[in-house]
Amino acid sequence: MAIKVSGSGAGGFKISGAGGSVKIGVSGGGGGGGAFNPLSIGDALVWLKADAGTYQDYDGSTSTPAGAGDLVGKWVDQSGQGNHAIVQNYDSTWHSDWRPTLIESSGIKSLDFTAAYFLPQHHLNINSFNGRTQSGDVSLFVVYDFNDVTGGNTLHGVDHYGAWYMGVGGTNSGYGGKALSKMPKIGNPAWSGTPISVSSGVRFLHTVIIASEVLQEYVNSAAGQSHANARLDGVAVDINNPLALGGDSVGNSSMNGHVSEFLVYNKALSAGERASVEGYLKTKYGI
Repeated sequence: MAIKVSGSGAGGFKISGAGGSVKIGVSGGGGGGGAFNPLSIGDALVWLKADAGTYQDYDGSTSTPAGAGDLVGKWVDQSGQGNHAIVQNYDSTWHSDWRPTLIESSGIKSLDFTAAYFLPQHHLNINSFNGRTQSGDVSLFVVYDFNDVTGGNTLHGVDHYGAWYMGVGGTNSGYGGKALSKMPKIGNPAWSGTPISVSSGVRFLHTVIIASEVLQEYVNSAAGQSHANARLDGVAVDINNPLALGGDSVGNSSMNGHVSEFLVYNKALSAGERASVEGYLKTKYGI
């Protein structure tokens, strides 16, 4: 008996034989690790992933691809918006250690930003956010882990001008490995909800959705802290005030840990869209 396998659309396939056919669908935990494309949602501002677009170059070019163990000087934005992350200073004689290292463990790539305290720090900076400042809805997703969630060099994985960051511990929850986003708040209202604890060295997904100035935070898809009257800060992301990946943009201290993927949308994702993005990221990274 001849058996035929053919595509059936929507990520599935069909097996046909003499007795008929059966359609097999493909699912992936709310989005799928391979079938779902984050760009299918639209309005992506930044998409950085360690398994694509990493280069060693100081000068912002893409002539020398980075492999595991190499320093990374440019991380190419996969959103199509050109919001690349680059090493801020291209002087290779003095700032060679300012670049993070591309690492790979169990088939998963990440950028390691760990550096000795008060020594040359590891940062990649995004110098454009398409002109947006504090107003408007936004959705942010970060996959990272912290080698020390109780203090370390810094607790900031993403930081803009010291005015807002995503990381663990810090301003609103104290130390102790609790996932936290610090965002400017209008009228300084109290946070509601309990910060979700995370463990040292454990990869996790951190999500922040701001819709109509109401912020909701998620850790591995579980709802955490929230507050009304929230927004990003009023300082535009530019070369003088870049968005820093891997540390505190003001104190110049490095994150003690790794970033695997960073996604930003210029809108508040719906519950279904958020589930699709989170499903894609959790499946991909085994979260």
